[in-house]
Order: sequence, then structure tokens, then C-alpha cells
Amino acid sequence: MNGARIETAAGPSHGDAGLSEERLFDLLGNERRRSCLQCLASVGGTTTVQELATDVATRVSDEETSPDDIRDSVYISLCQNHLPKLADAGVVGYDSTEKTVGPGPAFPVVERHLQVEATGDGDDEYTSYYALVSLATLLVLGATAYVVPAVQSYGVLSVLAIHALVVVVATARRLRSR
Repeated sequence: MNGARIETAAGPSHGDAGLSEERLFDLLGNERRRSCLQCLASVGGTTTVQELATDVATRVSDEETSPDDIRDSVYISLCQNHLPKLADAGVVGYDSTEKTVGPGPAFPVVERHLQVEATGDGDDEYTSYYALVSLATLLVLGATAYVVPAVQSYGVLSVLAIHALVVVVATARRLRSR
């Protein structure tokens, strides 16, 4: 990439690498831009816009549209819209003459948000965990009320307190691991 032609401008600083939350959501609000950034993250460096367009077309195509059918449209929208917008935010370095693109200074900030989106930050795992804990609590409460008289001596409040403790400990561990 020729340093004189790379279009990047981080703009005024509003937090991480000059990206305000509003600007970040605007940049990630478009499926082709998100796919473009995910492709760049997987490449790990500079690539050609042609290769990027092929990868993005593969990601955004659906059952009715093949990647080959939309590759040209993706290429044009990347060159005319998405890459200049990402370059203006400092997220990518885009050489419009050489048609190459790579991560910019603000790319790590956006990449963190892409990883959270892709993985859900473990939300599915914890949702399942909390659902199982809650189901176990309901079963114990049901046993308390109808089946096992020995459990009644511990009381409903004790069972609820144990449930709350498990949820609090699990949440604290999750927050600490971030």
C-alpha cells in the first residue's frame, strides 16, 4: 500500500481510537461493512478489494442469490461507499488507486465488537446455565411443596436464597472473566 494514497482520518476523539459509540454503531449497522471487517479480521492484514469483495459476497449471499451474482455489486459498493466510510473513521487503511485495504488504527476497537457479535460473548452458554439453575430451583420448590416433607424443613426462602447465591456467583465470575 502506498502511504501517500491511504485514506484514513480518525476525526475528533470520542473514546476508543476516536470512535464515538454512535459512530461505531453506524459503521457496524450495515451488513456489508460488518462482513468486510470480519473478512479483514480473518485475513489479518492487507488484501485486495477484489479478494475482499469475493469474501464479502460469499458471506452476504443467501439461498436465492449466489456470491457470483452479487460480487460486482459488492465490489462497487465497497469502493464507492463502505471502504471510504471506514477509512474516514480510521478503521481501515484504503488505497483507492492500488485497490488494497488493511486494518487501520481504530480496527482493534471495531474488531472487539465484531468478536462479541460473533460469539455472543458467551450469552448462550450463560442463558442455558441460568435456565438450568432456575429449573432446578423450581423442581426443589415443587418437591418442597408436594413430595418430600424433609425438604420442607429447609423452607422455601432457603432454597430461593441458594438459587440467588448461585446466580450472583456465576454472574460475578462471568464479569471478572471479561
